[in-house]
Amino acid sequence: IELEYIQDFGQNDGRSRFRQEYLVDFESAISGAYYAHEMDRLEADQRIRRVMWEPNLPVHTGWDIGFRDSTCIWFAQIQRDEVRVIDYIENSGVAVGWYVNELRSRPYAYGTHLLPHDSLVSDLTSGTSIKETLSGLGVQSTVVGKAPVYDGINAVRQLLPRCFFDAEKCKRGVEALQNYRREWDEKRKVFHDKPLHDWSSHGADAFRYLAQGLPQVTASDSWGKPLQYASTGVV
Repeated sequence: IELEYIQDFGQNDGRSRFRQEYLVDFESAISGAYYAHEMDRLEADQRIRRVMWEPNLPVHTGWDIGFRDSTCIWFAQIQRDEVRVIDYIENSGVAVGWYVNELRSRPYAYGTHLLPHDSLVSDLTSGTSIKETLSGLGVQSTVVGKAPVYDGINAVRQLLPRCFFDAEKCKRGVEALQNYRREWDEKRKVFHDKPLHDWSSHGADAFRYLAQGLPQVTASDSWGKPLQYASTGVV
């Protein structure tokens, strides 16, 4: 029976579905999860644990801005080949100023704030974009160029093996990465070639923008620049 599942769903998804449905193993990888292998490897290597914030390194952020859904922000530091993911916030139904206050409430010295391409779109009511609104609140940001979703997914797959995640502060975000998966067509018994839009997609999208933008932020750039701490009012 397991072989039939592998033939129907592929090596990883087939074994996962067999374990879930026949062995009642719900801790096995989620069927269709994009990052199942990478997240399992992180857990096996104990890279999801307590991760200390390093005051001498800037903190870079990756955003997914939800106009009707959740807005999510990842916080990461680069130390040589390591990417230390130290924090994560998610909320909905609040103004942009709420997120700026959250940034300032933390003691981090910020580097680059990476925004999605739609942050350049002007709001019909205010006539300003999210990027412009953030700038008016003292947050200078960089917009990640528009790219196919699967290019971003591949960028995440390349980044994850370098990452350490803080287990407590990033718990919700880690769960989003573990649950981010393809749409399933129950009638045809196949996965669609696109992500499922659910609660996990917001945190996963934010990490995708982080992964796409971080190559612009090299480890050499992280050293030697004056650090602007949140207490200065500039983030």
